[in-house]
Amino acid sequence: MKKFLVLLVCAVVLLVGDKSGIELPSFGAKKDYEQGIAFYNNKEYDKAFESFKKACDGGNMRGCFNLGAMYEYGNGVEKKRTKSSRTIQKSL
Repeated sequence: MKKFLVLLVCAVVLLVGDKSGIELPSFGAKKDYEQGIAFYNNKEYDKAFESFKKACDGGNMRGCFNLGAMYEYGNGVEKKRTKSSRTIQKSL
């Protein structure tokens, strides 16, 4: 009975979250973020940018923050302060 109630609550939360406009992170977003960190540490900024972008688009807030930082400092991309602030705001 407890398992059924837990499943029911989870289903309701997912359905309500979906209709309320809340975006849940995708399952691959964490992996994309972690790959981005590895690429960034190896100074492979173009690959890091793509991984952070995928992570951010998938709902990973740390991916959004790091993507915004890349725009801010121009690491692997052209410096774009407006794009940086908008992307970092997604992480808040």
